Amino acid sequence: MRQPCLTYFFENVGAKVAGDRGGATAIPADISTVAAITPAPNGIPPNANIVHGYDIEALVDAAMGQGTMPTAPVYLDSFGMPLTRLVAAPLAAAAASMGGAVAAPAGPVPSALDIANAALAAIGGGAATPPATRVLVLSNMVMVEDLVSDADYQGLQEEVREECAKFGQLRGMQIPRRAEGNIQQSAILKIFLEYASVQDAQAAERELKGRRFGDNVVQTSFFPEADYSAGKLS
Repeated sequence: MRQPCLTYFFENVGAKVAGDRGGATAIPADISTVAAITPAPNGIPPNANIVHGYDIEALVDAAMGQGTMPTAPVYLDSFGMPLTRLVAAPLAAAAASMGGAVAAPAGPVPSALDIANAALAAIGGGAATPPATRVLVLSNMVMVEDLVSDADYQGLQEEVREECAKFGQLRGMQIPRRAEGNIQQSAILKIFLEYASVQDAQAAERELKGRRFGDNVVQTSFFPEADYSAGKLS
């Protein structure tokens, strides 16, 4: 088993890192400026702020848990491309403070949550975070050598299950060893913990986030329950 071992990590409560758990997602500095006002296509409110086809206000509401996060651009221009149009006063003021119009990031179309984060940062609301779920993901705890032999892998599972069950009722756990089927490469070296309730998962998150494991600081995030149940790990 690797050093330092998980037992040391879980006992090292005093090493938990303090500080802000959030942080705004900054709008890139090298983005290209878009027109501040464009004609409103049919069906789009005249004062709606649209970025890459998404209504910013609706995205912010969804990111705050007050709506459903869209999975594809909603508003398209006459050429069928995602529309960007920024007109509302709060974003215009934020743009002025940055010396120009708020711009859309260049390159690949960002996710809805990325856009919501950028919108919240622009209006001073801080970054949006996915809502808490019963599935908690731990990063920076698993090492490659933990997954090689069956003995080390079994030992890792036993340690994690025993210790993480102390924070709430643990119903299930996944520690992917390889990318296959619905398991993506990005899921490797992560620990997926399924708790009986959101409250249990939040209690575990408070205890585990920021602890040091050797030179690494453990990171946590919540994972969609539907994807976990379907075995879609990423």
